Order: sequence, then C-alpha cells, then structure tokens
Amino acid sequence: MKRSLALLMRSILLVVAGCGGSDIGADMDLGPSGTDGGQVDAIVTGPDGGTLPKLCQGAGCIGAPCVKDADCTEGKIGATQVCWVSTLLNNAKYVPTPGGYCSQECTSDADCGTGSCFRPPGEPKSYCMAKCFTPTTCRHPGYACTKEGAASICFPDRNLDCPPSAGQCDAPVDNTGVTTPGGCIRAALEDKGVCHIACKVGLATCPPDARFGSVNPPPQHCVFVDTTVDAAGRPTASGDKWKGPVCLDTSTSPTAAATACTYWDECQDGYQCDRYAAKSANRVCRRLCAQGNGMQDRMLYSAAGGTPFDNTCPGAGEICGNALQSGLADGIAGLCVKPN
Repeated sequence: MKRSLALLMRSILLVVAGCGGSDIGADMDLGPSGTDGGQVDAIVTGPDGGTLPKLCQGAGCIGAPCVKDADCTEGKIGATQVCWVSTLLNNAKYVPTPGGYCSQECTSDADCGTGSCFRPPGEPKSYCMAKCFTPTTCRHPGYACTKEGAASICFPDRNLDCPPSAGQCDAPVDNTGVTTPGGCIRAALEDKGVCHIACKVGLATCPPDARFGSVNPPPQHCVFVDTTVDAAGRPTASGDKWKGPVCLDTSTSPTAAATACTYWDECQDGYQCDRYAAKSANRVCRRLCAQGNGMQDRMLYSAAGGTPFDNTCPGAGEICGNALQSGLADGIAGLCVKPN
C-alpha cells in the first residue's frame, strides 16, 4: 500500500492511512530493499527463505536506543548524528520515541549505513530510520515495521490502535471521544493497524478526518476494502479480517469518474476503482452502489448531510453489480456496471 505516515507522526491525534492513490495494507510489498553497509549483525533469513540484507544492531545504530546525540554512531562519516530523546524529531507535536531513537539528517540511503533515508510528511528535511523486513526486526514495545514507499522502516507505534486480525474496532468520529464501529486496516508487519470508520457508500458520507486536528482536517471518502485477500485475490497469510466499506482520506487530486485507475481508493468521492475488471481498459473509476434491495446496514456511519447510495445507477443500462467481489447480500457495496 502506498500510504502516508502523516497521521502516525501526531503526538495526540490518532492515526494512518488513507492517502490519495493508495492500496490496502494487505497488499503491502514485504520484499527487501535498499543497500547493505555500516555496522552489521548476522544475516537474516526472510519469510520466503531468501537472504535479507544485514542490519546494524546494538549501541549506536540507526534506530537504536539513546539518551544523547553522542550515543549515536552509525551513518555518514562527518555527518551530525542526533538522538530523538523523547519524541520524533525532538518535536513535541510528534509521537513519543520510547527509549530514544538514533538518527541523522540525510539525502539518500547511502548516508544512513544500514538504515533508510526518509522524509517525514510535512517536513523539509529527510532523516535516517532503521530498516526492517520482518515483524521481529524492530524494537518492541514501542515500534512497528511500517511500509513507506519502497522501504519498510521502524516507526513509533503509538497511533496503531487495533489488531487487523480482529477486523472490527471502535473508530474515532471526532476528537471528543465519540466512536463508531470501524474496520482495522493493517499498517505494519506486526498485528497492528489503524481503525477507520465503517461507512455507508455514497456521497459525502464520511466526516473530515478529525485526527489531523480541528483546523482544516482533510476530507474522507467511503470505499470498500477487503483485507482478507491480497491483490491477486488469495487469502492473506496475515489473517486480516476486515471486509467492508471504510472512510479513507481523499486524494488531493482524485481520479475522475470513468478514468483509468490503479488503487482502490484513488477515485473521487462516491466512486471506486473497478480493479477486478477482466479487461485493463475497463479498470476505471465507477460509481458505488448498494446491491440487492439497496438498504445498507444501519450500523454503518453516514455523516450529516451525506447521501448514502441505494441499488440504482445513474448510467444508461448500468446495474449495481458485484464488481468488488464483496458478496451478493442485500445492501453490500457494489459498482455500477453494464451487464455482460
């Protein structure tokens, strides 16, 4: 999943994950990436039996515990190492770094020894973070192996608030403590994820993402997510349980209706990518709908002023079909498609 760690960085507000043009946590590429170098420990065997690059372990390594800058030694010779003593970037608005976290400024992975050069969302500079390839690589408790771009990095897990293996969770609606039924979407190799509001598919049925704060919180849209299978439709080895519609942050440049798409949640509000279409030319953003009698589960959330969809479709000759492979029960999310 292409995802942003912006929400994982916040010190008080909860959580991750929708970003424009993203895939789902169950589809994360877990393969190794990056280069070797620096202080190293034993070679690690990967989940597929292959050999993964060596990682630095012990005092001074990128990602190691620390209480002062001088405790940190791995990285580019001549560069200034830094200890994030209590919070990410030593900035009080960001999440705690239990035990401290060794890092340094960087411009590429080559500056980081065995670490990965990462630019935190909203920050002007990049910093070295510890790489990880398995659920046991990062320090526990306090950190999790999260996917960001081409690399997986050890990141503070403060805002990972639910286990994907459970599926259901209580999602925050706002910052007053109000919650509603939600779905847990994986954000790490460990059994850790983010709880998203379980919503009614439709137009404007999701509230703004209040976890970013009360000032201009980003909009969200409702899309169907099946974490029980991977991108090829095979059951996920991780055993994730959520299958249903959830609120994810809307892209700043959403893909328009009837336009080619790649990711489940990149389309404009009220639409979703028809990724299962047999012909690549048909994998476009299509309007969502509710199958069968069109009556969605009353427990699903719908924001005030929102318009939940029923089983009717606006396009000539279109029907509400099971294009999302969500099932055939009444009220289950579908897409407006023309029958074969």
